[in-house]
Amino acid sequence: MQRNTLQRNLILEVIKDLKHSTLQDIIDHVKFKSNNISVATIYRNLEVLEDEGLIRKIPTKFKASIYEDAKLKNHDHFICEECFKIKDLVKDNDKINYLNQDGDLYLSEIKVYYGVCKDCLKHRGC
Repeated sequence: MQRNTLQRNLILEVIKDLKHSTLQDIIDHVKFKSNNISVATIYRNLEVLEDEGLIRKIPTKFKASIYEDAKLKNHDHFICEECFKIKDLVKDNDKINYLNQDGDLYLSEIKVYYGVCKDCLKHRGC
């Protein structure tokens, strides 16, 4: 475990505040709060925070992955393909804990669902 730094704490604070954030969101907000943090430092610290299990990086079918606080209860995500709004979907159980036929232990699973949110559907007249 690496030591906590002011930069790492600021990046973690930004991710918690934004809830679901892309890399560019994080860079923009961190630079707004402290312009003396380089983009390279942000990249490095994101990797450390993810390795330490403090943040979760969720790949999407779009170019940008989303980051969130890993302390949040395990949940799935819905992303609107029109406005790109992200909503959390509650799961019935927090961990799946099962062995597959190869002997691998599955501890958790996060799914991303895509569609059109109710607000965008209203704009369509549906």
